[in-house]
Amino acid sequence: MSLVRIRNVDEYTYVHSMSVSIIMLTFGKYLGFEPQQLKEIGVGGMLHDIGKMKIPAGILKKKVPLTDTEYDIVRGHVDHGRTLLEETKGVTEKSVLLASQHHERVDGTGYPRRLKAVEIEKFAQMAAIADVYDAMTSQRCYQRKYEPTEVLKKLYEWSDSLFDKELVQHFVRCIGIYPVGTLVRLDSHMLGVVISHGVESLLKPVVRIVYDIKNRRYVTPCDVDLSQPEGKGGEYRILSYASQDQWNINPGHYLS
Repeated sequence: MSLVRIRNVDEYTYVHSMSVSIIMLTFGKYLGFEPQQLKEIGVGGMLHDIGKMKIPAGILKKKVPLTDTEYDIVRGHVDHGRTLLEETKGVTEKSVLLASQHHERVDGTGYPRRLKAVEIEKFAQMAAIADVYDAMTSQRCYQRKYEPTEVLKKLYEWSDSLFDKELVQHFVRCIGIYPVGTLVRLDSHMLGVVISHGVESLLKPVVRIVYDIKNRRYVTPCDVDLSQPEGKGGEYRILSYASQDQWNINPGHYLS
C-alpha cells in the first residue's frame, strides 16, 4: 500500500523505487546475502523514497532545475521517509536505516546527518550506489539519460570520495562493464545487444547481433560469445556502447 501511495504522488518515483529494489536484490544476491537479508534490502529499496509523498507536487514534478530553497525541501524527504517507515507495521529496522541513509556519503558530504564511512550501514551504502545508478540511467525532464557504461565509470571515479570503493567494484562486477540490455558497437561494423555477462571477462559478454551498420539494415539475430576463441565468436570485439536513440533500436525487444 505504501508503494501505491508513492505511485499516486509521482510516477517516476514509483518506477525508480521498483528499479532500485530490483537492483538491490540483484546486488545482494551477488554478495551472498541470506533470504531474510534480501527481503529487507528489497523492501528498503522499494520504499527508500517514500518520504517524497510529503514533498509538494509542484516541486517534485518541476521541469527545470530546483532553487536552493526547493532543493532543501526535497532533501527533507529522507527524514519524512524514516518517520513514515517507523510507523509502518512490518518494516524492519534494516529497511528503515537503508531508506534513512541512502543519501549519506563515505566522505561525510551526504545528508541528512553527514555520516562518514563506517557510520553508514553497508546496505545503505549499497543503496546509495543503486540509487545513483538508476537515477542517472533514467530519462528525466531536467537531465539527459546516461549510458550504463558512462555511469559505471563515474561511480568508479566517485569511489575515491563518495562511495565505498570495494562495494563499487563489486557492483561493477555484478552489473557488468556492459550491462545486460546495453546496445554496443562491434569492430565488425555490427550492432548488438548484450544478453549475458562474460564468464571470463567483463569486457567479453555474450552479444546478440541485430544490425548491420555498413548496409544500414537489420539482420537475423544471432548470438556470439566474445570470450570464445576465434571462429566461435571470439573474432568480434566491442568498440563502444551505441546510442539507442541514434539507431532507433530498443534493446528490450531482443532480450527474450
